[in-house]
Amino acid sequence: MKKYFIIFLMGIVFTLLPIIILIVIVGGSMSSASESLADDYMTAADAVGGSWQEMMAFDLVRYENSFDDVNPYMTAMEFAILYIDTGAEHEKVIQTKKTPEEIRAALGLSENDDLEYVMEAIDNNPMYSLSSKSLEDVMTNFSFSDEEKEYMGELLIGGILSEQYGDTLSGHIDVEYHGYFPWPTPSFVPESITSSYGYRTHPVTHLKTFHYGLDIACSEGTPVISIVEDGKVHSCGYTDDTGYYVIVDATDEKNDYSWRIKYYHLKEIKCKQGDNLQQGDIIALSGNTGISTGPHLHIETICNGVYQDPLPLLRGE
Repeated sequence: MKKYFIIFLMGIVFTLLPIIILIVIVGGSMSSASESLADDYMTAADAVGGSWQEMMAFDLVRYENSFDDVNPYMTAMEFAILYIDTGAEHEKVIQTKKTPEEIRAALGLSENDDLEYVMEAIDNNPMYSLSSKSLEDVMTNFSFSDEEKEYMGELLIGGILSEQYGDTLSGHIDVEYHGYFPWPTPSFVPESITSSYGYRTHPVTHLKTFHYGLDIACSEGTPVISIVEDGKVHSCGYTDDTGYYVIVDATDEKNDYSWRIKYYHLKEIKCKQGDNLQQGDIIALSGNTGISTGPHLHIETICNGVYQDPLPLLRGE
């Protein structure tokens, strides 16, 4: 009886073995494909100084959760075209309205030129430089609906893409262990927080949208500082939505953190693209530019491409 039972078990194993092997192979291939896709987005985003998660979420929304025939490098190129600033070196805080087609024509580019060629053309033209627009600007340019904007928020705020596509950097910050950033203006006043991180009714459009940063009420001309150590100005400029803005990057090699800090609605910019910064350096004066209902500073804190609530990070001494 025991002999027949063993033969029966072996029959089951040999019957199921091909299925098990197929599942392992397919599962491994899907995982590898996901990681490869994320790697492509990371490489493309690095080329334009952007966030791979923003670009991936952008494609997920506009292509309805399908990555069939999606080219991350083409997406990066679209972001690069959107992020163009024009003007001579000392005038680049003012953005000239141009369409992607006009910019391509001015750079002598065609729609078939690859990302490397586009970036080289931008670098070699003193009248053009990469800038940055807010997510709201990008989504508006592509006529995203309110539902699509909300979906973008859901994808970006929880680190979902990191978990799903194999990013080794989770974007989670243990603020109690790693410490806090200093407050971005001279003094911390709890009553000055006029709009927190999270869903809200937009004060201008009156639509439910996700607020990716923290709004701090302060008088026009209040000094704004770099909150990160060993930072570098990624870009500074002007858009209709953000007003005058500064974006600062920094790397925390000890903890494998890549930070991007965004400051919006400024009155005056006190730095330029490429400047090296120390924590506490004055980078701008707060203002009321762009889409704003009153003088304030909007600040966003992004770690490893994942948006974080700035408030717990900024409440330290």
